[in-house]
Amino acid sequence: MKEAVEKYILKSAEGMQNGSQPTGSKIRATLDQIKFVFEDVRTTKEDPDSSKKFCTAHLKVSFPEQVLKDADAVFSILSEETVSKRADKDGIRKDANAIRFDADFNVQPTDDGAKIYAEVESPDPISHFIGDVVAGHLLRKPIEQANRSRIDQEAADQQQAQQAQTDQREALYEEAKATNDLAMQGINASWSALSSEVRQRVLPMQRAWLKRRDAECKIEAANASIEPTEREAARLECQARFNNQRASEINDLVNRTSYQQPEETY
Repeated sequence: MKEAVEKYILKSAEGMQNGSQPTGSKIRATLDQIKFVFEDVRTTKEDPDSSKKFCTAHLKVSFPEQVLKDADAVFSILSEETVSKRADKDGIRKDANAIRFDADFNVQPTDDGAKIYAEVESPDPISHFIGDVVAGHLLRKPIEQANRSRIDQEAADQQQAQQAQTDQREALYEEAKATNDLAMQGINASWSALSSEVRQRVLPMQRAWLKRRDAECKIEAANASIEPTEREAARLECQARFNNQRASEINDLVNRTSYQQPEETY
């Protein structure tokens, strides 16, 4: 069983970065701390033409408490089920730090009767379960370090993304402000081109237009975003659009008059 567990862990760790894989010696040292006991052994079948016997038993595997804690810590980082939940899911009995498997195996003595060899019939489910626990214990430090590095990198990426969004908002605001400043210059120039008489006549309409522009642009900005910089950029873009349209209307009015007006700032 220990050999099967060791092979499973080494195979599973083949894709890990160099230096973080558990070595065979560390795996064996951990396995030496785990107790494997076959309880309630029963003979289920005998072959009259062979010395081999087939048996079933409860395999009790007792882990040091720290091994289970380390495994659960790793499973949590990897968003996997705890040892207890895995056991429940697989129908394995867990009692404190011990886990009990139903194991079928066969035994056969050597020809001279000096030794007895035993082989578990289906070792994979057992060795994989134990191997995952042992691997979790051995890999806790490198996995925690890798997880911290990942979290730090995600935080740095998030901060960089937030800064990029801030820079983008400020650039859009500056662009909108420049566009609106240019539109203001245009409407002021158009207004100054009107004669005093015409300006006095259309001044009430101009004031009403200003109120409508400011009100509609506030509404448009509020609907555009809740972020202050984006909202202000939307307001300026709206105001520039209104100013350009109004300047065109005033220019039409200038063209219909024949008076040269003195310069005046709108």
